[in-house]
This record gives sequence, structure tokens and C-alpha cells, in this order.
Amino acid sequence: DREFSHLPQPLILGEAMGFVFERLSLPVLPEDELVGRVLEKVPDSDEERSFQDIMSKWGRSLPGWFDNRCHLCLDWDSLVKHGLSGLEARAARNLEQKKRSQAGQLEIQFLDGMVRVYQAFRAYARRWACAAEEAGNSEAAQWCRNIADNPPATFPEALQLTWIVGLAMMTLCSGSSALTFARFDQFLLPFYKRDVAART
Repeated sequence: DREFSHLPQPLILGEAMGFVFERLSLPVLPEDELVGRVLEKVPDSDEERSFQDIMSKWGRSLPGWFDNRCHLCLDWDSLVKHGLSGLEARAARNLEQKKRSQAGQLEIQFLDGMVRVYQAFRAYARRWACAAEEAGNSEAAQWCRNIADNPPATFPEALQLTWIVGLAMMTLCSGSSALTFARFDQFLLPFYKRDVAART
């Protein structure tokens, strides 16, 4: 909150997500096929006091700059089709177009914030790649490296991308598990069919 309070809300969102994603612990267990989990821990009395202090300042489980009412459904189809890098590039193109057309400040800030959010997620995927590599899961490490910079090309990459984004949204961005993965059987099906066809 203190680090980015001077920025408008869309830019706070992008910068704060990057700040948090850079500092999270990224546990990978030997049995993990996909990576992406959080450590669960019962807080000690000092941690609980700190948590309650933050909650009293925010008045809820999320900071005021994260204006989210939970019960989300993301555009998963676009995510797996274009990837984080493609969505970032689209937002950046729209941002430049709005700047050239002298659009309103709110539109420009919104698109600038979008670019920063996608950059934060891409850096988060790269960190998961490093964590997976260190844990000896070179396959998941490669998936995470690929989805950081490209649209997913395989079923495991599409599934890994969906899970990393979903995990972050549920645990960090909404304060709730009320996130739907929608019809993931539909948006992941083309990847599955291609992988199966490539093996036959």
C-alpha cells in the first residue's frame, strides 16, 4: 500500500501484483505434475496480530486499491489462445493507439495497468520455472518458461497457464475461491486433441 499509493488505481494494481509475485514463496513438491501451490500454515500469535492489524486498516481481506467483488470468470479462451505475451502485446498496442488519439487519462491508465498486470504474471511464470527446475521438475519448468513468453502450444502448457493464473486470482487477487474455470473442457480441448493426434 505504501509503496505505490502515489499512483492511480490501475497502475497500483499492476505494480502491486508484480511486487507481490516477486516475493512469494513458490513451493514445489516431488509429486507435483503441474506447479502452483501455496504453503498453508497456522499463524502464530504475532502473525495473527499483524494480519488483524492489516485487516482493520483495509476494512476487508483486500486492500482498497483492489476493487474486486469476487465471483469471477476470466476470459480463459483468450488467455490460452493468445497467451500472456499476446495479451500484453494487444494491451500495449491499444495503449499506444489511445495515447496517439489523445484519449482520456482514465483509458490510458487502465491500459497501462493492464500491461503491467500481464508483465507481472509473465514474471511470475518465470519464477515458477526456476522453482520447478530447482525441485528437479524440468518438464514443468519448460512449460512455465514457454507460457511466460508464448501462447501455450501443448495441453500441459495450457493447463499450467490456466492453473498459475487461477491460483494467483484465487489466493492473492480475490481473497476467495469463488473463481470459475468455466468450460475448461472446451477451451482446453483443442490442445488435448492436438497432443493426442501428435502421439498417434
